[in-house]
Amino acid sequence: PTCQLWQTLLPEVPVAFFRRAMTSVPSLPLVQGHRGALYLEPENTLAGFARAAEVGASWIELDVLKTADDHTIVFHGKGTDEEPGDISELTTSEGNVRFMKLAQVRKLVFKPSAFPCPKDRVTSDCRIPTLEEALACCRKAGLCATIELKGPDVETLVVDTVRKMGMLGQVNLSSFNHARTVTAKTLEPAIKTSLLFGAQLPSNFIAIAKDCGASQVDLRYDQVTAEHVVAAHQAGLKVMAWFRGPENMVGITEEDFFEPLITMGVDVICTNQPDVLARLRESMLSRSEGA
Repeated sequence: PTCQLWQTLLPEVPVAFFRRAMTSVPSLPLVQGHRGALYLEPENTLAGFARAAEVGASWIELDVLKTADDHTIVFHGKGTDEEPGDISELTTSEGNVRFMKLAQVRKLVFKPSAFPCPKDRVTSDCRIPTLEEALACCRKAGLCATIELKGPDVETLVVDTVRKMGMLGQVNLSSFNHARTVTAKTLEPAIKTSLLFGAQLPSNFIAIAKDCGASQVDLRYDQVTAEHVVAAHQAGLKVMAWFRGPENMVGITEEDFFEPLITMGVDVICTNQPDVLARLRESMLSRSEGA
């Protein structure tokens, strides 16, 4: 049955490939919690990051925007990649964090009904953290962090904060706006960067990544193929497979894609369910050791 499921998801790959995979586990990917552990704790919060570490993630992904008074905060919100930061969906207020001062952001109150985690986890002391607070939480929990440069003009502030925290080796900067990663890499050549790609993966995505000085390509879960992974690895690039937020995954079961992605050899999986992936990873490791 597992072979049949995999072949349904990836019909171009021979069944024999999957049969081999069931008897030999490839190098297992790192578990990265998308915005923390958002089905267990509020997304992009210190509680969510700490919980991700508790359930087995070694990395978390977080989104960074800049306030009107030049503070970096961790928030996703509504809006496009060009105009992110709308607070109307997740908080009891209206507006956009990018046009607010940090003191105003600190006073925002989350709406429990807006989060996919248990409502009692969205407590009155849940607040939007600064990047520095988030990185301090990661360091304490032993986590590395992928920092998505979500909003405009954040590169210098992010690089400065990472330097200040002494965490150049524990972060990766990513963006759909590839120019932002180039700017960050120019500011700090030692920092690792990756390029995010969406539903339309360009055929020359590897060349684009190399030209931008990236060390990793971040491919949407349904755009990953074994051929893409092999080609990226041959070019010296790591591959991360990422899942969309819960609002865009309705009717799709992330877990169905985990083993196929692992078999294809991705290096990192960024998931809304790091607890589920971590358990699967441990199970596959046990099966491999017992074979």
